Amino acid sequence: MVLEDMASGLEAIGVRFLQIKISHVTVAADPEPGTKDPFDRLLPARCDVEGLLLVTVDRALAGHRLTLTF
Repeated sequence: MVLEDMASGLEAIGVRFLQIKISHVTVAADPEPGTKDPFDRLLPARCDVEGLLLVTVDRALAGHRLTLTF
C-alpha cells in the first residue's frame, strides 16, 4: 500500500488530517507551554488561532489555558 492509498483510506473512514498554516506557526500560545517539544508549542498555538480547545492526555500540557487534560 502506498502512502497516498493509506491517506485516502483514512479520509474515507472519517479521519481528518491536521492542517498547519503559516498563522499557526507565527503566533505564540500564551502562555508558552513548559516544554521544549516544538509540537507541544504548535498545538496550543493552533488552538488559539482557530478558537479551539486541545483535549489531551499529555501531562506536559496540563494546566495550560488552551488544554483540557485527562
